[in-house]
Amino acid sequence: MMYHKNRLIKAHEKVGCQIKSSGQRSGVGVIGVIECNFLKPAHNKQDFEYTKEYRLTLAALGLKLNDYWREKKEKKAKERAFQALERKSQEGDTEETEDEDGEEDEEEEEVNVMWIQCEECLKWRGISTHLFAGSVPDPFRCSMHPIPSLRSCLLPEDTEENAEVR
Repeated sequence: MMYHKNRLIKAHEKVGCQIKSSGQRSGVGVIGVIECNFLKPAHNKQDFEYTKEYRLTLAALGLKLNDYWREKKEKKAKERAFQALERKSQEGDTEETEDEDGEEDEEEEEVNVMWIQCEECLKWRGISTHLFAGSVPDPFRCSMHPIPSLRSCLLPEDTEENAEVR
């Protein structure tokens, strides 16, 4: 919503990721309000004159919306991953106690880790080389992970510490 001297000039102007949302529903439901007295309205007061300032304002609004939307998606993804891990830990409490003895033996062996980047989420995944019988799929996606519980782009990016454990 773009106002000039408390008068609504442009309603529901799409900017940033809202323009490109071909089926992705990016930026849907986000409404911003801006008082842009520095812009000059058109003669019929239903639009702004297409000046450099107007284009720069729309570009800046698009960047702000993209940043906001990215933060919201990341926060939601982290919440989902945390909830999934929490559910998994609640369901697997008995399994974990049985597996702890076997894990100690595996840690003594040296584990070779291969670092692969997902084509969709661009997160790095550390995967043990023995899990890929044959060759690594190219392009790699998180949905192709050899461990079914780790086949999600919503999981946080692997670090050197947690990649060696798997």
